[in-house]
Amino acid sequence: MKKFLFQAKPLITWFQLIFILLLITDVKGLKNVKLEVTPEVVEQGQEAILRCSYELEDEPLYSLKFYRGEHEFYRYSPNERPQTKIFNFTWIEVDASRSSESQVTIRKVDFILKGNFSCEVTTNPSYTTMTSTKSLTVVSVPRGKPVIASERKRYEPGETLRANCSIPLSRPAARIFFTLNDDAVNEIFVKEGEASREGDSRQSIDLSMPLKSVHYSLSGELKLRCNAKIADMYDEWSELRLGSSRQREPVPASVRSSSSSNRSLEISDLRKLWIIIMFLIHSR
Repeated sequence: MKKFLFQAKPLITWFQLIFILLLITDVKGLKNVKLEVTPEVVEQGQEAILRCSYELEDEPLYSLKFYRGEHEFYRYSPNERPQTKIFNFTWIEVDASRSSESQVTIRKVDFILKGNFSCEVTTNPSYTTMTSTKSLTVVSVPRGKPVIASERKRYEPGETLRANCSIPLSRPAARIFFTLNDDAVNEIFVKEGEASREGDSRQSIDLSMPLKSVHYSLSGELKLRCNAKIADMYDEWSELRLGSSRQREPVPASVRSSSSSNRSLEISDLRKLWIIIMFLIHSR
């Protein structure tokens, strides 16, 4: 039985390979296309700026196009008159006076714009095209501080502390949690509030926690704080100071917030000054 040996013909010669490598290393043209979105997380109703950087080298710019998803909404063509073209979409508002051959400014950003944006750069005469994509996140931040309320002003060990904390609706939803005398409250004592479940205009949590002696401060005080956070966009708190019969000097319940700390210190200083004045008057 005869065996036939076949020698495969090389698809490419060494000379051709070297020639291709030389061509690749000598190519000059469009490169380093990069889209930046500022800010990447924008509050509803605010503006966002899309900057598209690129390097042309030997070839001039033919066109720069911006897309939201698959929809082109802005184009810059240096060889056309006018050079800029804004496509008429009701869901996006472009500020023409602040848009150019490298950026586009979007006003009054709404939730429909959440998603991917792209810039597409094309050069002439080779019509080389490169694209870069970035994601935009849109949020709605609550106005004001959390509102905290307790069922009673005083609680004794063995009783159940019941309280509620709420803030206006946000998107995304805020992370709301309690601390008691600066210690985190176990989540088993916290549940979503009725306002959040029924689609009200506020989001809330309810607290129902059996109290033990260890929960109180040395002076017999309960410092209940509600914290609300949304990433780096929102971070506020309100505090409720509750009393018990164990306090040396019982005081009524009081509410503080993240913006009232300095003011509370000023009031405390005024009280001290008033006590000193009264002491001096009566000591005469």
